[in-house]
Amino acid sequence: MAEKKYMTDSITVTSNIVDSLGATGTNGQVLSSTGTATEWVDSSGGTDADYFRAPLLSLTTINSSLTMVEYAVIGSPTNNNGGWTSTSTLITPASVGIYEVSVMCYYTGSVTRANVGMTVAIDGVFDQPIAAMGYLRNSSGHNESSLTFTSLVEIEINSKGDMETISIGFQRLAAAGTITVDGAKSGISVIQIA
Repeated sequence: MAEKKYMTDSITVTSNIVDSLGATGTNGQVLSSTGTATEWVDSSGGTDADYFRAPLLSLTTINSSLTMVEYAVIGSPTNNNGGWTSTSTLITPASVGIYEVSVMCYYTGSVTRANVGMTVAIDGVFDQPIAAMGYLRNSSGHNESSLTFTSLVEIEINSKGDMETISIGFQRLAAAGTITVDGAKSGISVIQIA
């Protein structure tokens, strides 16, 4: 069939739109391209998006390692849409895809001139950007700071046949001493975007 081109300011459909298989779709489905044709498919956007959110746990050891280390800092999820599993160290999405990971860590300490780096690991590998804006001066009443991390990550099936995991790492970047994560003011959220 020859391709027909139409140009208009608006289109009004008074009957069905049929995909390349001859189907009209069902309530909630969207018309999608297969690359060579069209097909009605279930919608995966909007409120159906997979997401996970949890507070961080209060912890006093995030300023102890000179190298980036995973910490057991993930609390019980407050939102879990999509069959995610989690422990205090690992978050495992239910499916492969592209995810936006956001972590906010509020902390306090009595250390003078402390700074902590924070990032996430995918399947134990720290190759994401590092948040390091949390300088804590501990002078003139300034004994709190925070770190904010946001990045896109790709989750795949690893070489063992398991879903890759997400974890949070911290690293001491300046003076040593006790820095305490305030779990009530900190959290992680992850949402699948593709």
